[in-house]
Amino acid sequence: MSASTKIVVIALLSGGVLTQEGGAADVVQRVTDTVRTMATVHELAILKRAYLLDVIGGVSTDEYDGASYANRRLLTNGRPASVDFWGNPYQLDVGARHVRFWSNGPDGARNTVDDIEVILPTS
Repeated sequence: MSASTKIVVIALLSGGVLTQEGGAADVVQRVTDTVRTMATVHELAILKRAYLLDVIGGVSTDEYDGASYANRRLLTNGRPASVDFWGNPYQLDVGARHVRFWSNGPDGARNTVDDIEVILPTS
């Protein structure tokens, strides 16, 4: 399979289309963002399960913020565990009714449409 055929296949799998304006670089960026998003969702799900197990096991989680909790609970391959795949720190909010882990997503800004979150109901 030639390199251009591989790019077309990747474009089709990612829902993208090669255009004269964007070309292969745009397709690669879309695929990269999709993979980063999927990996971040996976890590947030791990944090959610770890938090639940800590609560069940009676382990205190009060002293942690999202980044330090992630650093304690995630195993990564050379990438700092306290940050998502865009380099933004993981966030943690413990409310009366839920525990929320989130990433600020690709734009790095809080409370925007690209934020990625998992919620663990507590009541």
